Amino acid sequence: MFEPCAQKCASTVPRGGRARNGPPLPGDAEAIGEASLRPKTTSVPVKTPEQQDLSMLISARRGMIKERTALAARIRAFLLERGFALPQGISHLGERLSTILDEGTNTLTIVTRTLIRTLQSELSRLSETIGEIETMMNALVKTDETSQRLQTIPGIGPMVAASLVAVIGNPTRFRNGRDMAAFLGLVPSQHT
Repeated sequence: MFEPCAQKCASTVPRGGRARNGPPLPGDAEAIGEASLRPKTTSVPVKTPEQQDLSMLISARRGMIKERTALAARIRAFLLERGFALPQGISHLGERLSTILDEGTNTLTIVTRTLIRTLQSELSRLSETIGEIETMMNALVKTDETSQRLQTIPGIGPMVAASLVAVIGNPTRFRNGRDMAAFLGLVPSQHT
């Protein structure tokens, strides 16, 4: 059967006392209670339904953009195996793909053409869905006063404003920009 091992194994539980996403420990409740009594502890406000909608749209858009990028890379790789090198970028792919597929004199087989056309239609569907999500986000941003104020800052457009509103909500709850940056996890760089 099994023989005892001479090696000692280290515990897999991190220094904090529990594994990530593990069950809460008895000391957790005490720590939460102690933190709530401290005067400088700030609580995270509950998100409004509009913030939740924006967060959901942002997450869905990000995921679909990743899917579209992966699909474009797959199409490029398939065509590169057949001797067609396409430049990076969704716009370049869309322009050149139809030309390659419609040209009857190249070496692409019927199976390859059919597969690439299927992938091309999936790419188009993803691009349309991303556009619809962006339209919904823009509609939400146009109706939100905080988003409108944020867009008056140079360099902040509808997407950045939507992201900020989804994460921070009402910016007036921060005393200054430094507090907001700390809430977002941004820290000043150390030059010592």
